Amino acid sequence: VLGRHKTILHTAEDADAGMPQQMMQGALAEGKWVGLVQRVRKDGTQFTANVVMTPRKDGNGRAAGFVLVSRDTTEELRLTRDLERARAMQEQFLSKVSHELRAPVNSMLGFEERVEQRALGLQPKSQSKLACSSSLNWLSPVSCLYQ
Repeated sequence: VLGRHKTILHTAEDADAGMPQQMMQGALAEGKWVGLVQRVRKDGTQFTANVVMTPRKDGNGRAAGFVLVSRDTTEELRLTRDLERARAMQEQFLSKVSHELRAPVNSMLGFEERVEQRALGLQPKSQSKLACSSSLNWLSPVSCLYQ
């Protein structure tokens, strides 16, 4: 904001902590300063901004001022949080689905192995192997679903 004090856009906490001076020193030392900063709107509300500050030099190469660009990232940050929340919910859902689908299949596999091992005559061995193979075929996509 031309002609206004450099702290006008900063929160009181950042101004008191020397954030404007740190940004200028960083811009002078590195050629630019880039970071996320809490900003204050005209109406007094705060927002998070991506800030780029570069020194403006005179004809002798000395700093004559700074060019500062602030981009409001409030919506971007909100969308990022929403996406993270959705991913966590998806992970939780897939974990539950995987568990619910695996449990009966694992029970079937255990039963089929016992039938085969004990040769109780409940099923011929070929049918037991077929049932076991079917259970393993069912378990494979369930495992892929969770990955």
